[in-house]
Amino acid sequence: MNEIISMIQELSHETGKDVKQIMFDLLMFIIVNFNPEVKPDPTWRYTKEQNKKFHDMMVQWLKVMDEELKHKEWYDPWGDLFMALTPKGGMKGQFFTPDNICDMMADICNPATAEPKTLCGAFGWRVTVNDPTCGSGRNLLAAHAKFIKEKVRQPFLVAEDIDLTCCLMTAVNMMSHGCFGEVICHNTLTDPKGIRIGFLINEGMYPLTPGIPTIRIRKEPEWFVSLR
Repeated sequence: MNEIISMIQELSHETGKDVKQIMFDLLMFIIVNFNPEVKPDPTWRYTKEQNKKFHDMMVQWLKVMDEELKHKEWYDPWGDLFMALTPKGGMKGQFFTPDNICDMMADICNPATAEPKTLCGAFGWRVTVNDPTCGSGRNLLAAHAKFIKEKVRQPFLVAEDIDLTCCLMTAVNMMSHGCFGEVICHNTLTDPKGIRIGFLINEGMYPLTPGIPTIRIRKEPEWFVSLR
């Protein structure tokens, strides 16, 4: 990811925007490109040449994922990128769980042995795995990998976080790993049924394998399994 870091820093210097803002916009750029219902964003303020740089960063990210997943069960580039660009975790002191701890927690909980008890819309009856403070989603990626390793029907992942950047990282991570699920940006403690914005992950991949990776944006609670 060092090349992407350099590209983010270069675009930050060119535009005068903070590196965290460039990373945020890169995540939104990726989501828009995988959204089957894409609409123009009136707040987008980049030139044609700068959009090309976002496209180049997206292509580089896809190359990194392709290479890393050849020898790993899962890979979270966004959490590492966030921490590299945000010294000391930023104002919120955010540091994400190390990969080996995520794998250990998935082994201890072993959600792949659970019975599917939740009707998840078009995805049918599934085991649901929830992380109410998902960060970059790596605990859910580790749980998803456990299902794949055990060769049982993959789960429906529910990711929640109060931080929109975290939700974007998780949505892109889940999409690129072929996960099924939803990502909800809200306060899980004080407003668990509320929603700022949410993302439906990989409806375009089901029931076909391989299908088309997708991320759909929704703001209405009725679209989300965990908010019904």
